[in-house]
Amino acid sequence: MRKLIQFSIYVVLINAVSTDHITFSPPDEAFVLYHSHQNTNFTSVFVQDGCPNSRNLMATVYSSDVSSSRRVFEEVPLHCAVKVRIITEKVLVVRPYVDLLAVIDESLSRHVGGICVHAQITSSTSATELGKCHLNRHDDQKISCVVRIPVPFSWFPTDQNKTSVLSVSYTVSEKCDQNFHDLPQHLIEINSRISKQNIDWLANATDTSVTLRSTSSQSFSQNSMQTLFLHVKSWANETKQMEIRLWVDSRMSIETVYPTSSNWTIRVSSASRPFFYTSLVCKPKDGMSGFDDNIVAILIKMVSSTDAIKDDVVLHWHVIFGPKSPDPPPDDHKVATKFSVIADEVAAVVIVPKRKELMNLAVISGLQVTSSLRIFTVSIGAKAEDVTSQSHCISSDANIIKVSPTCSSVYLDGSESNGSSDAQVYAHFLRYTTAFSFRVWYPKLPLKIWTSSSTLSTIKNWKVGFWRDLPLGGGVKRSRAARQFACVNRFQHGHVKVLASLWIEDQKTGDQLYLSSHKSILFDVTNIVHNALQISNRTVANVKFHEGRAVIIGENMGLAKLVVRNVKKSLDLVTENISVRNEEVTTTGLSARPICDTNFRILPILFSPAFFKIEIYHSKTLTKLYQQCSIFASVSYSDATWEPLNDLDSSYFEMSAHSDNERALAVSHHASKVHVIAIDEHWPLPSVEIALQYSSQCASTINGASPASLAVTVLNVPIKINNSGQSIIDLDPSSTTIEPSESLPSVPMHIFLLTVFGLVLLFIFISCIRRSAAFKGYEQLVVPFFSRLSSSSGSHSRQEETNEWVWLSQPQAPSSTISSGYSGNKSTAERQSSNGDDPSRTSISYHGSEISVFIAPSQANVVVNQTSRHPRYTLVDSNSDHNLARIVPKEERWTTGGHDQFHTWTWKHRSGGRMEAPIRESIA
Repeated sequence: MRKLIQFSIYVVLINAVSTDHITFSPPDEAFVLYHSHQNTNFTSVFVQDGCPNSRNLMATVYSSDVSSSRRVFEEVPLHCAVKVRIITEKVLVVRPYVDLLAVIDESLSRHVGGICVHAQITSSTSATELGKCHLNRHDDQKISCVVRIPVPFSWFPTDQNKTSVLSVSYTVSEKCDQNFHDLPQHLIEINSRISKQNIDWLANATDTSVTLRSTSSQSFSQNSMQTLFLHVKSWANETKQMEIRLWVDSRMSIETVYPTSSNWTIRVSSASRPFFYTSLVCKPKDGMSGFDDNIVAILIKMVSSTDAIKDDVVLHWHVIFGPKSPDPPPDDHKVATKFSVIADEVAAVVIVPKRKELMNLAVISGLQVTSSLRIFTVSIGAKAEDVTSQSHCISSDANIIKVSPTCSSVYLDGSESNGSSDAQVYAHFLRYTTAFSFRVWYPKLPLKIWTSSSTLSTIKNWKVGFWRDLPLGGGVKRSRAARQFACVNRFQHGHVKVLASLWIEDQKTGDQLYLSSHKSILFDVTNIVHNALQISNRTVANVKFHEGRAVIIGENMGLAKLVVRNVKKSLDLVTENISVRNEEVTTTGLSARPICDTNFRILPILFSPAFFKIEIYHSKTLTKLYQQCSIFASVSYSDATWEPLNDLDSSYFEMSAHSDNERALAVSHHASKVHVIAIDEHWPLPSVEIALQYSSQCASTINGASPASLAVTVLNVPIKINNSGQSIIDLDPSSTTIEPSESLPSVPMHIFLLTVFGLVLLFIFISCIRRSAAFKGYEQLVVPFFSRLSSSSGSHSRQEETNEWVWLSQPQAPSSTISSGYSGNKSTAERQSSNGDDPSRTSISYHGSEISVFIAPSQANVVVNQTSRHPRYTLVDSNSDHNLARIVPKEERWTTGGHDQFHTWTWKHRSGGRMEAPIRESIA
């Protein structure tokens, strides 16, 4: 027997008669894991990224014929409902900010309205800056947003040839109140290098010059941010103090002024009305001679307005050298600089995938694996736009990953040859091109097949029936071939599991990475190999899928192979030998346990967002009156194997069960299932004897006698009624009840009920006898009554039939007599006679209801018209027990001398001596 060490409680469950089996729907979104760790009471489950593809991911636990289902995620985590991409890969000092794009996944965000994306950047010295944006699936303008966080100039290295690093983290929540502790950190490089600078002269004195430096062909657009640098070059023996005044356009705002040189002290102030300028007083170190560098960095932002792009932006500068004194007059310079204003344009094209990592299960299942894509543009003004329909995509290697040309999805169809840690997909929009790197996990070949037993034997004395074809003669047509029913010993069944390990090779380090975190932890992929799992010789064995698990069934002696095959590549992913032999095994025991209720919960595992544990709880105690429990049973064999009976075909066996105390515990069972029901709580631990027998179809094969039991077990079923809860039959709290006096002796309830029931029956019997004397046709009451008693006396001892006769007084016109289907012919004939004589008397019998009602109208309210009789017809309906039969009384004009054969109640004489059948009527 081949065994594979498995993960979590599945090992525990197998050792202790596995009653539980877990399946997921859809089956390719979550997987049970197995590894060598034992002595645990939970099952570990893997959900990729910790996020489902849809809200309908369901988990079902099967325990015997009891199942319990629930969503894996009652509420989808908010981080799954929002896809966040960090756009900025390198921060330049001329555009000192970090952009993040957040896009809402509408299929996973239906349970929440507003969502806040809160981002934080952290410097190498642990300084932080924050930013946020809001999303709302109900607002088309808020299905995407851009978080822009300015990077302080102090974070940039002073040396332009050096780089520094900052980290980015973000949270997704309904409110922007989440902390950033223990969140993933994404590193971004920053540097101070400025390439292709544009120089504008602001002042040029005899020994000092001041210039404005910006990027080449710098321009502004709505909501854009740019950095301007003030550069000072001095060759004097002592550098002078200066004041620089700046007037900005009304469409502009100064966000930050930062001194970039430690040799200068910068004091910033704003002038009051009516001047509205910003003053920068720049003072060098005492005695400093010679200087050539930037002294100030100014971050300017343009407002977001449609009127902002009409005219160019003009900045007015006034540079004053020397101290503020009228004598001698200060050396001042005035100049205006102009920048063009353009419409907001694309700054980046971003690929936003639903999943960054893909599991290539198409190689195993033959079914395509698909993940959606969206293409967005982010403008200089921090606006996002979906341009998926206008984009075109290609894959860098179709043997690893494929992408639709319209950029709607990436997919895997099973024809891929390997995985990759850096599978590139390129997107083109207009003149812009971008790429995204996917991680594609590939199954490690060959796969593994675990079987409960690779050898299936015949089971002694366990007969199963089948139809076999008789040998055909030369002149017999095959369409009329004879078949004969036969019984043979059946073969054992075995469980099959297909297990896989997904891995990739890191292209940078050459290390082997496993999706399950270790090569010994395997995914149970049995549920997705329905089309790929095959058997080489179906005459020897067959594979059947039952409730998500695969069962191999022996058919005939011989050898066969279990094969998982990739049809597209014509490749066998794994093979396993199966032997069906004629060596007999015997049944050695029957194990059983009650399962009254099954519950489970799914809990995340800390610091492992893709891993969860399922804790399963069974109730083995009956806690309510009339509660029903299922019995899980399994049979063990002499070769140390066992089979759960709920995996076998119900025609293979029968189960009989008997309770040792039927007053406390009732047993309800079909041929192959047993259930117990709590009747009374005064016997806390009744037992049930359960016997396993092969099918009664083959009972006559052993000396024509009833088959002996294959295995027998006795099961204790505890009953512990919870009296604190509400009873099965509750009284209305608003109703009032009369409590018995405490001084009266207590009487057992069943004796009291029997006494009351006997008195009621005696009263009804006496009343019927007394009332029958006032009516003609005493047989209408007595004959059916004794006829019913005589018919019920020969029935089974446990079957009880009663027929109660109730007299009602109701004024009405004469109506038909409706006879009971249980009355004899003699009583029927005499009821006809009595009804013909007294039309005011009405007999009604409901067929099948076991209740007959006689309606006796009061004499004062009955008007009998003897001269005019209304014809009454018979309703003949043998198909419904709920219809009423109307029988018309026999009249003289119905009988003719020549038609004695029609002397019945249901034939009438018409004109011309012709007899006609009665008219059928229905009574609603």
